[in-house]
Amino acid sequence: PHLVRAGFVKACLSDRYFAVSGEATYRPVVTLVYALLARVAGSGPMVFHAASLFFHVLTVLGVILLARCLGLGIWAFAAGAAFAVHPMLTEAVCGMAFMEDLLATCFGVWGICLAVGPCFGTRRSQRIAGHVTAAACFLLSVFAKESGLALVFLLPLAVVLTHGRIALSGGPGSVPAMDDTEV
Repeated sequence: PHLVRAGFVKACLSDRYFAVSGEATYRPVVTLVYALLARVAGSGPMVFHAASLFFHVLTVLGVILLARCLGLGIWAFAAGAAFAVHPMLTEAVCGMAFMEDLLATCFGVWGICLAVGPCFGTRRSQRIAGHVTAAACFLLSVFAKESGLALVFLLPLAVVLTHGRIALSGGPGSVPAMDDTEV
């Protein structure tokens, strides 16, 4: 019931977070997703189960895209399928109380995809937009759950595995540099 109280969202974005959310850890992204779901669709269990499934499917799509960026070709779909049905994930997908795991993973996977993938084109301004969006995903991942900090270690690994394609200029496999007149 406290999720739909007037002023709840504003209080969650203030120093009163712990008092109003009832949480023991600082995970405002999850709390705000819960509040948004409760306001828009109600607070019935089906709403939260559907949201968990939605974020899991979104993460699976991110895994497929990331696997394609890593050069797995058609095997990217096998990687996505394995991720989708892996038994280790059932608790997070089936349990409404584990939304933080789903959100941290979803934003983390998409952050890596946006950083190493050709999602935004080849112009310098487009690549910068991709990196800014990737950074936003990273922050959302960290504020969903502390394990989002793993992105700090996974991103360099993804860069190495994609042959450094995220470089703004130079290096093998990177997008050719453009001067500022082309932006």
